[in-house]
Amino acid sequence: MGITGYINYNEKNEGSDKIIIDMTEKIIKRGPDGTKYYHSKAFNIHFGNTLLKTKKENYAPQLLVYKNEENHLIINFDGELYNNIELVHSLSKKGYNLNENSSDVEIILASWLEFKYEVFSNLNGVFSISIFDEIKKQLVLVRDHIGNKPLYYCKSKSNGGSFLFTSEIKSLFVDNLIEAQVSLETLKELFINGPIQTPGTTIYVDIYSLKHGCYLEIDSNFNIKETCYWKLKSLPLTDNLEQITYKIDYLLYNSLVKRLKRDNIDEPIVSMLSGGLDSSGLVSMIYHNNYIIDKEFKINTYSVNQDNDENKDHHCTTSDEYWAEKVSKYFSTNHETIDIDCDDLIQDLLEPMRNNDYPTVGEMESSLNPVYRKLKQHSNVVISGEGSDEIFAGYSSYYKKENLLQMDYFPWIKDEWNFHLLLKEEIKKEINVDEFIKTKFNEALNELTIDQDELHGLSGEDKEIKIKEKQLNYLLISNFLPYLLNRCDSNSIGAHAIQVRNPFLDVGLIEYVFNIPYEVKSIDNYEKGLLRRVFSKYLPNDVCYRKKQSYPSIKESKYTTYINDYMLKILDSNSNSPILKFVDKDQILKMIKDEHSQIKFPVTRMLMEFMIQFHHWFKDYNIKLIK
Repeated sequence: MGITGYINYNEKNEGSDKIIIDMTEKIIKRGPDGTKYYHSKAFNIHFGNTLLKTKKENYAPQLLVYKNEENHLIINFDGELYNNIELVHSLSKKGYNLNENSSDVEIILASWLEFKYEVFSNLNGVFSISIFDEIKKQLVLVRDHIGNKPLYYCKSKSNGGSFLFTSEIKSLFVDNLIEAQVSLETLKELFINGPIQTPGTTIYVDIYSLKHGCYLEIDSNFNIKETCYWKLKSLPLTDNLEQITYKIDYLLYNSLVKRLKRDNIDEPIVSMLSGGLDSSGLVSMIYHNNYIIDKEFKINTYSVNQDNDENKDHHCTTSDEYWAEKVSKYFSTNHETIDIDCDDLIQDLLEPMRNNDYPTVGEMESSLNPVYRKLKQHSNVVISGEGSDEIFAGYSSYYKKENLLQMDYFPWIKDEWNFHLLLKEEIKKEINVDEFIKTKFNEALNELTIDQDELHGLSGEDKEIKIKEKQLNYLLISNFLPYLLNRCDSNSIGAHAIQVRNPFLDVGLIEYVFNIPYEVKSIDNYEKGLLRRVFSKYLPNDVCYRKKQSYPSIKESKYTTYINDYMLKILDSNSNSPILKFVDKDQILKMIKDEHSQIKFPVTRMLMEFMIQFHHWFKDYNIKLIK
């Protein structure tokens, strides 16, 4: 599923039909089951939409044209509404001809006609939407609360000036409308923040990402006004522990049910199952509440194994496979392990760059491609536990007292992304790393106002820690989670046309859990102790209180050797490699040889994967570096 748009009021229609077709073809992997276009006869305005079928009934691309005496609207929709039934009932009472089989885009149209901009905060789902009013010559772009669905936009000076938007950056570069340009200013994001970019930005000059929870109004002169219709708020919480546990159970269960929509999906239920808390808990909820779906069904579950050590016992209690098989047996799922080896990672080394349209972190993303490739053979939809760690305080090391008191930048960057240490001294000086870090961190913190009731009776260090806990939770949701969602989107639906549904990302659940104090979230001296209590009614105790495991990583030395050799080949045979415009070659060689380098394994391998992708990205995308 994906959307595109091209608007130019200054040129004639000749050739413009081809532009939108070419733009949409670039994102066809997102929706290989059909395309739909709109070409205005009155203006040089064009929209495209791609379809991924996930329902039994005939399901058309979500591009709708509506005309009457007062309105001439074109609505382009990518995503899914999870409160569609509630909206249908509400709007039907107001006289709109809707029913439970109405498409999401039809519901969006009726909602817009009735509520205009107020409708966005009432939508529960994942979406990016364009609404064009041909009478007013006004375009509105909107993105869901959390940022599940991507949406990029830019202005082009070609052909007298035009405005373009799309689900993927790559489609902006068709027909030479936009040059792929970067500057040191835009590359700061990549060099210092890595792939976890500031919301609303990209690393390209004059190409932007619409912030989650925001909408844009673009007039006939392409003037842009941005409004945020939603953001996390710090609010007092009066519920006791029993009420909190009950409400989380209720909210998560309902979120899961809405995402399953088993009565409409012509697909088996497919869920990730690592044997960890989140995936096991979701599978247990499906199993224990299967009466809402079908008494005679089995869940198809999948785990991932990247540990190819022949001497390792995969049935030992530290192995994900052991726990995934245990949970599968307990809930009678059809389970399969997806093995990823060195050859898979080598084959897909450059895929994250191609999927994202910029270099990223390598194995953490390339490993997703064989997983989604396999899942696509069985379903177009998969249930996953993305977002749980960010919402329920799963990163326990970040919340340690000493780390909180010293928190002066995004902790995931400070601890895991040291690429700026490899930059040439003149580049470091020009981009001013310290100033960038301070500015971005303070900008993010200034978005949050902490409710003073939460700080009542606190002073000194206790008050500072409470403030830092809240700020950290906010940063994880507002700045880190969007990266994870983009990683998920680009490597799943963007690469393999498989839709990932994340029950933990229900807006109501996020708003509620955000205002639960950290000491409650980590109750019983466990990370995510509160969530463990919620799942304790569904899961065996040993599964529920299993220690959190990190994302699986390849152990074969063959892969590290391959990455090192690949990097050396770039340095040796490509003295004009674009990466050498920015980095110190001697520092890279030290890192490869592990000679007095400030950066240690496995971060070294991750950074080399990044540099390999950067080398090919500059060449393959014909990147132009401007002042």
